[in-house]
Amino acid sequence: MPKRISNILITGGAGFIGSEFVRQAVHQGHRIIVVDKLTYAGDLERLQSIKGKYVFYKADICQKNKLEAVIKKEKPQIIVHFAAETHTLTAVFRR
Repeated sequence: MPKRISNILITGGAGFIGSEFVRQAVHQGHRIIVVDKLTYAGDLERLQSIKGKYVFYKADICQKNKLEAVIKKEKPQIIVHFAAETHTLTAVFRR
């Protein structure tokens, strides 16, 4: 029988899609660690219904030292990545 995954780190867990994954994983009994930068897309209100049932770190995943410290401390079995920037820059070219 395969070993159950119980310790999951989720990047972007306060975003629209990531927060749904967090809620479902908590309801299935997993221990959840959320890492989110909380910019325009991240909102902890999305996780209000499971408040206190996950561990939260406000961090930018591009800051290697911070992310490594979280991983070292929490020892996740897997990492699920939902962190992303959804806006794009548009360049205007003139002749």
